[in-house]
Amino acid sequence: MMVLTAADIRRFANLPDKVSDEVIHPHLERGIRFVEKRAGREITDAEGDKDWREAAMCMTMYFLLPVINTMYLDGASSFARESDNMTDYVFCSPSQVVTIQNYWKNRAEGIIADLETAEGEGNVMVEVI
Repeated sequence: MMVLTAADIRRFANLPDKVSDEVIHPHLERGIRFVEKRAGREITDAEGDKDWREAAMCMTMYFLLPVINTMYLDGASSFARESDNMTDYVFCSPSQVVTIQNYWKNRAEGIIADLETAEGEGNVMVEVI
């Protein structure tokens, strides 16, 4: 059973319902695997894993972003014709997608670095020469 759901990702990243569970799941699974490898263990829904879960959600967004941007771009021209108003939607260029992906990955890496540092406290080795 997954510790996070597609609904968690939609809530976390304020994604519309149009981004279905089926679209999110493969990227969510990948995000969880990425974080579990870094943690060296399975991530649970225990309170102590809250930050690990947040890192997994960030990595899910990193993997998901190009897919959802494509979803919106696929409908961009028809949306414009139907409404004559595209101010409600922002369509990203490939370079903008990379920039936003880097935001999500950097956020995850920051969380993981903090966790790895905290978990490593007390295990510091000093070599005296």
